[in-house]
Amino acid sequence: MATGNKLIDSGTAAFSRRLGQYRRRRRQQAFDARVVQGLAELGLSPANFDVRVKDLLTRVCTACLEKDGDDANAHALALEFFLRLALEYPHLMDKAVKFQGVLVASISVIRSWHLLNRIDTALADDSIDRIKSFLVAELRKLDDTDEDRLAAELHIREL
Repeated sequence: MATGNKLIDSGTAAFSRRLGQYRRRRRQQAFDARVVQGLAELGLSPANFDVRVKDLLTRVCTACLEKDGDDANAHALALEFFLRLALEYPHLMDKAVKFQGVLVASISVIRSWHLLNRIDTALADDSIDRIKSFLVAELRKLDDTDEDRLAAELHIREL
């Protein structure tokens, strides 16, 4: 009779482990999907990412969910991933950009996420400032008249 209980206990333990693994995997998939959706809202097509970028996104999503658990914010992660790609490694996202002017359009998405309480004020403001600073720096590299450059810079600052 003791052997029968051990079999039942080991079977229950195995089932519990499998159920726990299944739940973790589903939770990770749902989190990954929210991050991918956030990147799409920001103007990227993650399906068109380079293999290296896809792998990095997977590792970053996994690490974020493991570290923060229930507090993990998919929109904040999508925003940070977007900013790193767009501002630091733009050559890695070229074929994943859905439309021209993705950085300018992302500002309104960031503001809407803040209004919907998907991201906090500090993250939204910091991200918008980073985008504007990047655009102004890129503008200064252009061969244009000072007057046109100043008008464009004012327009960027008003976004």
